Amino acid sequence: MGAHVTVGRIATGDLFVVYRRKREFIAFEFDAVCCEREGAAVGHACYMNKVPFAIMRSISDDMKFNKVENYEEFKQLAVDREIKALKKFIRMD
Repeated sequence: MGAHVTVGRIATGDLFVVYRRKREFIAFEFDAVCCEREGAAVGHACYMNKVPFAIMRSISDDMKFNKVENYEEFKQLAVDREIKALKKFIRMD
């Protein structure tokens, strides 16, 4: 599994987006590259309490496909890559 980094708008909401038509609608309507559920709630709580925050996501699917070939393999790869990225981020001045 190779790494692919995408920069763009992340849609957030209160439901799991399972159906392809719904993903395509969200991608088109909001110019979003992906959907997630928790990030906006965390961001809003931090904003309201004046707490700086950052959210890093490892996403196993995209707006077109909703399938992971091997979740356990993806999970370990995501953890390893996020740890590596966080270590680099923490070392920044």
